[in-house]
Amino acid sequence: MKKTAVVLTLFLSFSVLGQKLSQNEKTKRWEYVQVFEIPNTPPKEIYKRILNNYIPKSDVIQSKIENEKIVIRYNFRMGTFKYGILTETFDIKENKLRWKIHNIVYLKAVSSLSKQKELDVTGDKKIIKKMNKLLPDAVKGVQDKIVSAGSDSDDKW
Repeated sequence: MKKTAVVLTLFLSFSVLGQKLSQNEKTKRWEYVQVFEIPNTPPKEIYKRILNNYIPKSDVIQSKIENEKIVIRYNFRMGTFKYGILTETFDIKENKLRWKIHNIVYLKAVSSLSKQKELDVTGDKKIIKKMNKLLPDAVKGVQDKIVSAGSDSDDKW
């Protein structure tokens, strides 16, 4: 019964949010923010799930405050001749996780002449569209590796 309620809540929250980058009203920076409810889960457990299940390599960690916050930054492929660099911030509280994607930089046609461009400065609509296409998979990754991880622990038999 708990699982059904959690799945329904997640489905509704994903539908409402639309999983798209938005421009922060105050800072005018492009970002994506989502708060996940993780019932009956202390900060220590959420923190452990992020470190053990989500972060691929320790060298992507920019900073961390035990059981409170983790910030990672890494490169990723956006498609043919397009690469990005972004920051993910995980703010952890009792039964909650706020996940934020921000500080997005991209590279087109990678060569020795290529220059990094900040999405916040350019507002490149093609890159925003590409990021919005990639967001559902990113959200699913957080959902699978952090939010839902270990939720079957109540089903011991």
